[in-house]
Amino acid sequence: MEIAVKDGVKYLLHQYKDESELENLVKKHIEFIFGESSLFFEKSKIESKSGIGSIPDGFILSLPHKKWYILEIELSTHPLHDHIVSQLSRFRAAINNLHTRQELIDTFYDEITKDPNLEYKYKTISTKIGVNTDLHKLLTDIIRNEPEIVIIIDEKTNELEEVCTNLPFKSTVIKFKTYKRESSNVLVYVFDTLVHYTLDSTKEEPLLIREQGQTIEISLSGDEALDQILKVARLVLKQGKSFSEAVKIVAREKNIHESTVRDKCTRRIGLNTEQFQELLKDSARLTNFLIKKFPAGVQIIYEDLK
Repeated sequence: MEIAVKDGVKYLLHQYKDESELENLVKKHIEFIFGESSLFFEKSKIESKSGIGSIPDGFILSLPHKKWYILEIELSTHPLHDHIVSQLSRFRAAINNLHTRQELIDTFYDEITKDPNLEYKYKTISTKIGVNTDLHKLLTDIIRNEPEIVIIIDEKTNELEEVCTNLPFKSTVIKFKTYKRESSNVLVYVFDTLVHYTLDSTKEEPLLIREQGQTIEISLSGDEALDQILKVARLVLKQGKSFSEAVKIVAREKNIHESTVRDKCTRRIGLNTEQFQELLKDSARLTNFLIKKFPAGVQIIYEDLK
């Protein structure tokens, strides 16, 4: 059985109940997978307007690289050949027609110009990367290139390898797994990414690990500061340790300086030592305070301080 462990806490592999659950999770992490300078178009918004009969699960346009990706999201337990090869072969036949490809360009253009959020994102990316090209011309330049297929799946299989040899475009497989914290609803997502991330010791960055030479990102609810604060709080509230004792224990466990832990519990959250110790006297007040500071970590805060 595959598990993930963080600071002695087990995260168990989560089994997706159906393909739509995996799709929803992937869509929430599109920018992590394809980069912030990419635009995502859902199948439902393209299918009816483009006039193309066979539409994949989505499209991603990478503006800086003038590339576009066809997205297929699958569970490994499904008949992959029937789901992927037949559909993408029909899609290939459709976009070989110049008129159909032009309809696809026009559809992307309409989606961007009529969706305020998408249009704002496009303008932000354009400014960031210095693109002065007219939007329609930029889309034409991108879509005239051959697309690449990205298959996102819960597990790589022998059948999938065979499928990739029969696809009409260059393909990349991305494994996307979800782990659930033991006795909790806190989730951790582990997936391959097309973006290169680096660890910078001066910043609080996503945790990166290596698996078979591929970069994998773990997206956590909360950050290292919250983790240290909660460890100190548990030692004080549940084991009766003093603040100083708790700081020493956490620093020793993590092999870091005590001052680093103290800083997380005070300056990092806008408090001094006296104010933090006062909050430790009331778990309800501490819980509410931390939720305001770390809204993404609400589940883990409740679990640890309940």
